[in-house]
Amino acid sequence: MGEIETYDFHYNLLVIKFKSKTHLESANLNMMDYVPHLDKSFQLRPHSIKVKVGDPVIIVGRYFDKTYQLMAAPGCLRNDRCDPSNYDCKELLLASCSFTRCGDGAPLVNLCGAVIGVVYYEIGPITPFLPINIVYKWWEHYKTYKELRHPTYGFEACSLYSAYLPKIDIFKRRFPSISDGVWIEKVYTGSNAEAADLCRDDVITTCDGKTVFWSCGAVCGSRLVILWS
Repeated sequence: MGEIETYDFHYNLLVIKFKSKTHLESANLNMMDYVPHLDKSFQLRPHSIKVKVGDPVIIVGRYFDKTYQLMAAPGCLRNDRCDPSNYDCKELLLASCSFTRCGDGAPLVNLCGAVIGVVYYEIGPITPFLPINIVYKWWEHYKTYKELRHPTYGFEACSLYSAYLPKIDIFKRRFPSISDGVWIEKVYTGSNAEAADLCRDDVITTCDGKTVFWSCGAVCGSRLVILWS
């Protein structure tokens, strides 16, 4: 028997607290360092923390009837952008796994067995998932402050791979050697991003010396390298 600790309708997350006489191992979480390149020479290593488009992933679920059998759906990470109008959540990434509704809320794992995301059910050959980075930050904030708060960066952004094509063409002509970064689509009034002089249509390429590939990767303490301001 368990009791609901908290829930979040925006991310469709539910935390249940229960007692068990059996020791339960904690899941191994792999914070995603998302690199949207398909590199054929790349091989997943036991302690690798980077994931790339094309990397193999698996949805692990359990059948709801009395057999309660484990089910698995293999696939790979995709570079498509999840339509926020369908899910009201821009942080979702996509995998090419096809699963039944039993997989709704299931973990998405890499070949090392580390959890990299939480899956949402979708009819068809693709599966949206919430990166475990966001779930972890969400839960850590709740444990500390006993309140729900969604991670906010003061801006909305997308990767250069999914930005509006005409703008990308203009950007590529001005910066032909730049292929990685995130495109600022919106800056919120009064936010830290506005105070830092971020503007719409800026492109962030580097943060603290590291190349930025997706919007969650653009959040850090200092030293943003911005082009096309």
